Formats: sequence, C-alpha cells, structure tokens
Amino acid sequence: MRSAFLALAALMLLGLGVVHPFILGLGYVWVDLFSPHVVAFSLIRALPFSMIFGAAALAAYLLTDRKCPPRVGWTLVLLFTLALWTTFTSTIAVAPSNVVWKKWDWAFKAMMFGGFIPFLFRSRVQIEAFLLVYIFALSGSLLAFGAKTILGGGGYGIQLGLLTGNTGLGEGSTLAVVALSVVPLLLFLSKHCIVLPQFKGRHLLFLGLIFAALATSVGTFARAGFVALIAMFLLCWWRFPHKVRNLFVGALIVVGLAAIASDQWYERISTIWNFESDTSAVTRIAVWEWTLDFVRDRPLGGGFHSFVVNELTFITEDGHTITDKGRAFHSIFFEVLGEHGYPGLIIFSLLLLSVYINLARAKVLVGESPHAEWTRDLCAAISVAITTFLVGGLFVGIAFQPMLYYYIATSVCVLNFARRAGLAAPSSGEKADIVGRKARAPSRMVPSAGKHPAE
Repeated sequence: MRSAFLALAALMLLGLGVVHPFILGLGYVWVDLFSPHVVAFSLIRALPFSMIFGAAALAAYLLTDRKCPPRVGWTLVLLFTLALWTTFTSTIAVAPSNVVWKKWDWAFKAMMFGGFIPFLFRSRVQIEAFLLVYIFALSGSLLAFGAKTILGGGGYGIQLGLLTGNTGLGEGSTLAVVALSVVPLLLFLSKHCIVLPQFKGRHLLFLGLIFAALATSVGTFARAGFVALIAMFLLCWWRFPHKVRNLFVGALIVVGLAAIASDQWYERISTIWNFESDTSAVTRIAVWEWTLDFVRDRPLGGGFHSFVVNELTFITEDGHTITDKGRAFHSIFFEVLGEHGYPGLIIFSLLLLSVYINLARAKVLVGESPHAEWTRDLCAAISVAITTFLVGGLFVGIAFQPMLYYYIATSVCVLNFARRAGLAAPSSGEKADIVGRKARAPSRMVPSAGKHPAE
C-alpha cells in the first residue's frame, strides 16, 4: 500500500506538471528530500525519480514556461562556476574514482538544480509552494524522529527517521542542523502563507512541526545540532519582532526540550566545554590541521572524498596515542578547502556572501511599506535559516547537501520577486507584493507559471 500510494503521488505531480511546469520542480524537491523510492517497500524502488522529474521540469520550462526569467546575477554565476570547478577537481582527485564520481554525481545535481530553481519559482504562490514542499518533504524524517524522541529520548547514532545510512538525512548531525534551519521558515509560513487555506488549528500545524524539528535536533544527540540550536534561537530573537514575547515563548520551548532530554544527552553535550577529553573532538581538530597541511602541498585541492588519504596520529588527554585513517572533514569550510582547494573555498565563500547581499537588496527594493512585509519577513527567515545551517555546518561536512543550495536559490527567487514587485508597485490601494495582477491564472492555488508572476 505504501508503494502504491507513493507511486500515485508521483504520477499526480507529473500529471499536474503538464499544465503547470513549476509543479514538476516541486516534484523534484519532494523526491530529492523524501526519497520515495527508498521509503517504498517495492514497486517503485528501482525507478530513477530524480532523473524523471528533473528532465521533465527542464523540458517543460524550455517548451512552455520561459517568460519572466530571472536576472542572471553573481549568485547564479558563482553557483555554476562552483559546479564546473568541482568537476575539474574530480579529474585530479586522490580518492578512488568510483567514490569521487559518486559524490560528484549528487553534488553536481544539487548545484545545477539549485541554479534552475529561480527559473521555475517566481511568484509569491510558487515560492511559498516551494517552501512548503521543501518542509513537508523533510517532515517525513522530522515527525518520525521527533515523535520517537519525545517517547524514548533518542540517542547518538540511533536512526529513528524514515531514511537510514550515514549520509544525508540519515546521518544524525546533518538531520539535526537541517531540522533547526527550517524553524524560521515555519515561523514565516505560519504568519504569511496563502497557499494553505485558513482553517482552525493552522497555527498549531506549524507549531507542531516546529516542536518536531526541535525534538529531532535534541534526539540526535548531535553537538553540531546544539550549537545550531543556540544560534537559531538568538537569530530568531534578533531578526523577528516582538522580542519580549519571543523570549517568553523561547523559554517555554527550552523547558519542553529539557523535559524530553535524557541524562545521556546532557552528558554528551557537556563535552563541548571539555573537548580536550573527547576523542571525537580532538580528532576533528587533527583533521583540520591535516587539511591545512594537505592544501599547502595541493592548493587546488584533492577532489571529492580526499580525506580518505589522511592518516592522523594524536595524543589524548590521558596520554594515549591514537592513529586514525580516512577521517572525514567534519566542517563545511574544511570540506570545501580539502576537496577543492583555495579556489573552491573562495568561490564557495563568495557564493554564500552573495546570498546575504541578495536579501539585503531585496529589502531595499520593496522598502518599508506595510504591503512589503511578506518580502521583508521572507528575507529575514532565509537569512536565519542559512546562517543556522552554516553555524551547524562548522562541525559537520554538509557543503554539498541539496538543502544548502535550496536556500541559496531561494535568495535569488526573492530578489527577483522584489525587483518585479518594485517595478509593478501600485500607486494606491493595491498590495506592492502583487505583480502583474492582470496576468494571474484563474486559480489562485495553482497559477500559470508561464505568465507574469502574480500573487
């Protein structure tokens, strides 16, 4: 039954995408994050869903949906440059070729589809639909992991979500950081979402997802998640209005999280302040030192998975000498540096910087009008989301996870939306975030993606 239901959902998205091509992009996001071919027991496990939806979205856009393309700015240029540079470094990689090109395959697709997203999602409805599908696709893991954490307390290395393995959302630290990064987006949607109809308890739906995300971060026992949790709370308090109320709500949430956290969680988190005695933390520092030495000899980097050639010898606090081989980078920035050298790190850093520039420019374009509140709040939510992701990523290698490139792409979407909103700003009465009202589709829920973006 599960496989049949997921197959039916995929067929429905493909069918709707024939009429509204941006829905094929939503289908790709769903497949990319929810992984129905992995969750299913049979029937569709062998189908290449990502290729099907990706190719269909590109074909539909080229054939029927090329109106109002986004302006190709520095973000897209840097994104495609990074994709090309990682392709080059893969040809000079030090790791076995089958391992290198396997990571290149999914990392390259993440970057390229991230660059394609602004072409698909242009109007307010389309951008909100993208955010909703992104969050709901993640919710398969968040709800399962969060509920099991509340009931059982979670545990380090215990896989309680839908996906298993030591990569992507199946890996605890990655899941914890991603879960926390969606919280500001949920806060934004609970206030502004027009795609979901108003109904009693709608705010409870978003609050429930928020608590599931927070419980997931606690249940993984990931120290990167704890650091991201602190960053997310501080950023939300700083960037969003009603600071006194937010402080009170945050205190209640902290009390709730403390109630479900186990003694083992407190014991593991306490090692953050005493990292010298923790082998895992000492190993990470040794890997970072090795990476700096590695790029001193290979400034262009060693390609994907270059960490497999490292050999670390270090002395623990109790005097034991430990030798470790093939230890992962455990950091976004050291991952990029070790794999793609100083050029890759410069491109990557400029790409991240361009996101904040996009958001700042979007806020300037829409101004301080009350009608532009949607755009300003979305800029704040994206800023908090990607900063939370990066803070958590300081201690886990997630530089090429697709979630990061979805955030980067959303900054381009909102900037181009702000440009059109600024050009189409009405002189009186009409909301400034509504663009091209005459060209809007008959259905508010599913607008025509090929026409000029509308609310």
